[in-house]
Amino acid sequence: MPIGVIAGIYGLLILVTLASGYYAFLHANTLARESQTPDNDVVAGRSRPGGRRERGRRSILAVILFCLGTAGLLLMGTLHFSGALSSLVESQDVTVQRP
Repeated sequence: MPIGVIAGIYGLLILVTLASGYYAFLHANTLARESQTPDNDVVAGRSRPGGRRERGRRSILAVILFCLGTAGLLLMGTLHFSGALSSLVESQDVTVQRP
């Protein structure tokens, strides 16, 4: 596997995690409304009419993507620090400098 694939996977996971985290942060009011329980720390405020269910589904999807992206980054970091990713890189890769 070329070296750029591993960097591309890292970049994609970082992008997904950041984008979904920002979306979930900006729509925290909708998330609080969707998970209304008596012990909420975040209380839903006023909302604009219309499109409530669709925004709720998108916000929940953003939280799921954030969790999956974070888990993927933790997995890639664990594989990197254990040395398992370095064995996947082709030994004849022309971009690797050898003495």
